[in-house]
Amino acid sequence: MNEKEDTIYQSFINSEGSLQIENQFEQCQQCVELQKYVYQLEQEITDLNKLIEIVKELKTSKHTNTQKTLVLQIVKCQCETFQSSSIKQESS
Repeated sequence: MNEKEDTIYQSFINSEGSLQIENQFEQCQQCVELQKYVYQLEQEITDLNKLIEIVKELKTSKHTNTQKTLVLQIVKCQCETFQSSSIKQESS
C-alpha cells in the first residue's frame, strides 16, 4: 500500500472499530478502488473540458477548413477513446 492508501485505511479502521479486521480491510480496499476510479473520472472530465475549449476556439479561429476538419477529427477520436475506456470501466 502506498502512503495515501495507508492513511485512508487507518482512518477507516479508526472509524469502524466494531468490524472484524478482514471486513475492515476488504471495505477499505473497496474504498481505495472507488477513490482511484473517481480520480480517473476527474482526469477524464478535465481532458474533455480541454477538448471542448479547443472546439470553441476552433469555431472562432481563422484556420482553413482543412485544418479545422483535421482538428475536429482528432477531437472526435479522443472522445471515442474516452467513451470506450469508460465502457470498459463500467463492465469491470
